[in-house]
Amino acid sequence: EVKDPTVALALVGALVGPFVDAIHNQALLSYDVLPVALNLGLGFAKTSLLVPPLLALAYALLGSLLPRLLEAIGGTEAVGRLPLLRPQP
Repeated sequence: EVKDPTVALALVGALVGPFVDAIHNQALLSYDVLPVALNLGLGFAKTSLLVPPLLALAYALLGSLLPRLLEAIGGTEAVGRLPLLRPQP
């Protein structure tokens, strides 16, 4: 069990992010750096080996900075109204 939410977000970004990236970017992007193509039977999912660390960093930064920014702008009650940002008992 991961106790630190920033670490949990980074893990989700690194593990789930490449699959979402591969699905969303079938026609939009072409990776030139460390490309990876996985045959899924119905077609190829294309991504890059750079995606996991980049998405881990993005998820961790956004997940730790945005709640603090919201709190600074709207106060602690603004953060508490968002279901995913409520403190867990």
